[in-house]
Amino acid sequence: MTNFCHYFSATEWEEYVNDGKFSQLEELNEETLEQLGEMRSILVSLKFNVGDAKVNFDGHTWDHSSKNAPRHKPIYKKVSINGQNVFIIQCQSFEHGFFKKEILIIDGMQYVHYFLTSNDYPSERTAKKRRLTNVESAQFRDYLKKRTVSDARKLAEKDGLILTRKQASNQVKYSEDAITGKTGPKISFTEADIRDLDRFAPSGLKTSFSTDGNILDFTAMKTNEDQIRMFLSVSPRKEEIKRWQNHVENILKSDLDQKKKLITELSGETSAGFKFSNRMFIDTTFNIGHLYLTQLLGETKSFRTKQSGKVRTFTLAWMLHTNKMSCTHELFAKFIRRAFRMVSDGISSDPALTCLYMDGEQSLLEYSRILKTSPLRCDFHLFAQFSRKLGKSKFASQAKYIFGTMVNGYWKRGLLGSFDEEEYQKKLELIEPLLDAYLFKWLSDNKSMLLECSVVSAKLRAGHVLQFGTNNAIEANNGKLKMRVGKPRNISELVQSLIDYCEDEIREACRAACGYPDTVILSPEYSRDSVEEKQDMLKSIGLPASEMICWNMPIKLVYALNFADLNEKYEKAKKLDLLKMTPILWLLEDFSVDENSTERYDVLYVKNVHNSFRIVTIRKLSSVLGCSSCSDSDMLCAHRLRALSEMSSSDRMAELIKITGKMFPQKVTVHPRSGHKQSDRIGVRSSANNYHRNVNDISELSIFQQQNNTSEATSSLFNSTIEDVVEEPSTVDLDFSNDSLTATVENAVFFFFFFFLRKWLSS
Repeated sequence: MTNFCHYFSATEWEEYVNDGKFSQLEELNEETLEQLGEMRSILVSLKFNVGDAKVNFDGHTWDHSSKNAPRHKPIYKKVSINGQNVFIIQCQSFEHGFFKKEILIIDGMQYVHYFLTSNDYPSERTAKKRRLTNVESAQFRDYLKKRTVSDARKLAEKDGLILTRKQASNQVKYSEDAITGKTGPKISFTEADIRDLDRFAPSGLKTSFSTDGNILDFTAMKTNEDQIRMFLSVSPRKEEIKRWQNHVENILKSDLDQKKKLITELSGETSAGFKFSNRMFIDTTFNIGHLYLTQLLGETKSFRTKQSGKVRTFTLAWMLHTNKMSCTHELFAKFIRRAFRMVSDGISSDPALTCLYMDGEQSLLEYSRILKTSPLRCDFHLFAQFSRKLGKSKFASQAKYIFGTMVNGYWKRGLLGSFDEEEYQKKLELIEPLLDAYLFKWLSDNKSMLLECSVVSAKLRAGHVLQFGTNNAIEANNGKLKMRVGKPRNISELVQSLIDYCEDEIREACRAACGYPDTVILSPEYSRDSVEEKQDMLKSIGLPASEMICWNMPIKLVYALNFADLNEKYEKAKKLDLLKMTPILWLLEDFSVDENSTERYDVLYVKNVHNSFRIVTIRKLSSVLGCSSCSDSDMLCAHRLRALSEMSSSDRMAELIKITGKMFPQKVTVHPRSGHKQSDRIGVRSSANNYHRNVNDISELSIFQQQNNTSEATSSLFNSTIEDVVEEPSTVDLDFSNDSLTATVENAVFFFFFFFLRKWLSS
């Protein structure tokens, strides 16, 4: 094959195609490409079907795009071959600039010319996945009919069609009768479905709807009391906020040099650029059925995300609604304010709200107005809005004039780095020639909003020392929530999914406090050594069931409990009166049960002139605590919890272990090694890369090479044995030394002596 290490001209293409110099292949493999190391260029042709990839797959990267880097793409060159106007696709490897190829597609064939300009063929492949051809896609869609993706992949692999999980999942959208998981139409509901939501009323869900006979207007609101208590318990007090704002006002009144000095000092004093770690985030997300979902998140410094180490945010309240009018958000904001006041009444200190982050939706300003907190606008939403309007490349050169930029470790303030309206207007006039007309007009028209929500002085008053701020926390929460909720079939499932999602937040925090963190950890500054100090600390941060968290419960029990329900039971348990206590018996008074109740258990009723009450008996049995009022299905009822609270820590731990064993009985199963040989071993990754020995010659061990120097004498007994067994004389001489023969005879004598001794003893 001729060696051509350059891109072909149109004349050369026409000549080589007509002369049949391209080797036709069914499939291009690595062995063919390795010929480049010797030949420097190869010419191959492949069959091409309409819809196949124009740049054939060979394991190398021919196009690449990444952020803040130039695009690496093939070049399409239009030429005329045999009277047809076609394109020559000229490609260069992304990793190796000396490795190139060009492609011609004509008459149902794909002609490929590989060549090297220097060095050897690069055998390293970076592209791991090949695009599916149209034939393969159609074939796999036939497998998908009335089957799941997993079953279709198994069937396709038997026929030699190998697809990745992602490729197989992508084919589902082209198959109408494939069996999938949570799919189907979006959620739809009627008045009857909304009335069915009344069963969630005990959990605090408030619903309202109206209809004009054609359109149904609906809202469902819920606040999470436990999350609000945790948020407000670690929030700064109003006195702290007032002192901070007075300090900021003094900074803003000073001259420019003094401002820079004082703000630099604040940056070193604050944690992660925030004076107070109790920011709130509000956002409305979409694609939750036919409804909008508005969430209010609050961050608390008592817990952190395990992976990133950032302060954790919890869902304080959420609302499902059918419109985005300001009156709807105003109603929800008042609902939140009422819940905040109820929870703050039970907190000894006087908590305050610092700031509320939001995107550019105007109706969301109702929350900052009603909750009386400083509104801050997400800078990334501003950046994205300008990029979409002007184009990324055009706005990239103008962004620094608005947001500022970092130069040699120094932050250069932009327009939003202004301290007051006068500075803002002056900077805006200076950068007018450098800005797009639309951008300048928008910044002028929205000056009052930016001065209230975006400039550095507004952020300083809210305790935000950093100039650039985003609401990434709630955007990330939206994505996680959508993955959790999925596609509910009806509105009841949607509400239940949201309630479960919020309960899981509390469950994760309680697990972290118990010492079994999963995705959330307790902040290091809140760790305590003694049980009493830990219990006081957990109460101070508003964590539910704080006393029971200090009971050192088994891990299985911790992961099975709903701490919100457990906290309600424990509050009820504390109201029970303890009449008598012995090491094995507890008598409790339960005034919550009416004398005329229709429930009947094995209990004793005692009648009094003034009231009626129930006597509940808790007995310490050999297996588990027995309650005369509750069945064993509720192993941690209020009565048992009261008895457990009166025990010593060692006795309580023993009873909790028994309760765990009762709730999770041991399952009888086969041995873990059943069905395996004793010699079976599990391979490790390193064993797959064992050293391969290359054998160049064969020789003998040195001890066997000494046989020529030994005596040629051989015992007659051994020689006779050889002659009896072997009919023809061997061409190999068997020589033994005298020492070797003596050792052999001694071993034989010892064996026969031991054999006859066992015979004699057994007889």
